[in-house]
Amino acid sequence: MDIRTATPSDTEELARLYAISFPAILKTHDEWCSELQPNARRSFNDMIVASEGGRIAGALSILPQSLFISGVEMKCGGIAGVAVLPEFRLRGIAHSLMMDAFNRMRSQQIFLSLLYPFKRSFYQKLGYGLIGDLQTMTISSAVIPRFSERDDVHPLIDHELSKLIACYDIYVRRNNCCIMRSADVWKQELKRAHKNRWTYWCHHAEGTITGYMLIEEKDQVTVKELVYLTPQALRGLLGFLAVYKTHSPLLIPFVRDEFFHLLLTDAVDVSNTPLFGLYPLSGRFGHGLMLRVADVTEALRRRKFNTAVGSVTFHIVDDQIDQNSMTLSIEFKGDAVNVNDGVTTHLISLTISTFAQLYTGYLPFTAAQKAGLIDAYFDVTFLDDAFALPAPHCLDFF
Repeated sequence: MDIRTATPSDTEELARLYAISFPAILKTHDEWCSELQPNARRSFNDMIVASEGGRIAGALSILPQSLFISGVEMKCGGIAGVAVLPEFRLRGIAHSLMMDAFNRMRSQQIFLSLLYPFKRSFYQKLGYGLIGDLQTMTISSAVIPRFSERDDVHPLIDHELSKLIACYDIYVRRNNCCIMRSADVWKQELKRAHKNRWTYWCHHAEGTITGYMLIEEKDQVTVKELVYLTPQALRGLLGFLAVYKTHSPLLIPFVRDEFFHLLLTDAVDVSNTPLFGLYPLSGRFGHGLMLRVADVTEALRRRKFNTAVGSVTFHIVDDQIDQNSMTLSIEFKGDAVNVNDGVTTHLISLTISTFAQLYTGYLPFTAAQKAGLIDAYFDVTFLDDAFALPAPHCLDFF
């Protein structure tokens, strides 16, 4: 098997590969060829192909990205388009492609990797940990109060694009695991929205955009992105939904530490099954975002931590990247943090996938200890405080 960087001459074969591998995506061969052309997110240099007998058997893309964790911008490789032709499956081709991707990312000093899994267990074996569980709820517009701030919500117009980008940039820095978007990416996003007849509605305050929604209208109104910087913007956007389509059900995404459902008069779905309170949650899971740490030492040194006092030694097992199987320590002295190769009396043993969940603040140390995901025989509460972050949340799908 030969693994190499893709070239434009691979377009025809790659189009066939993806048409066969993703039959649910209704694209013609020519549409796949067009999709594979370089764009604002990816070039042929970002694609890896595996060939056998002169035929392309599998491929994937590493999308060069930047995300924010603890307010720090970090380079990230988004894994997308992992595909293997049926006749070449169960030969370890996808695994080999992923291992090549890890080597490339480390050589380029990319310490983190994100993906949306087709099968969570496959990527967990490769060291990825689940860090995002965006949920959705389908509600009637009648349960949303008609907040007066809705009067400040208007459709996006062309000359306001810079204000929309500025709003998103602030949102990304405040949140956890959101991906930066360049001006070219934003232009691509607007073209996609126009093609699909999606609409941007923006909340305005003092000459700036302080929040927006990307809305799709079909049998129901679907909020594809919901971004807000202030409580007034949230109230305005929700209040606008209350009067936008009064007889249509609304599909709204939310992450687990967003509590805007408390603004609703009755948090029930359209089948009248309570979504919150004493009844089982009937909102469905929207997706599972997974993250891998490609370089543990550098990832820890770059991350910011909250004020804490104590020390801990991590013994990390990584079955795929030998350099990550290590023992290293973190000392917390108030605002000062020191990462070193020493050993303390407080030892935690864990896998690299669990480390990703702890690193991003998705999984508290106390919960990991109770679930048996870490071996630790001391009070880990101070680590919950040190590593605490908002729930990871990525608006981009790849």
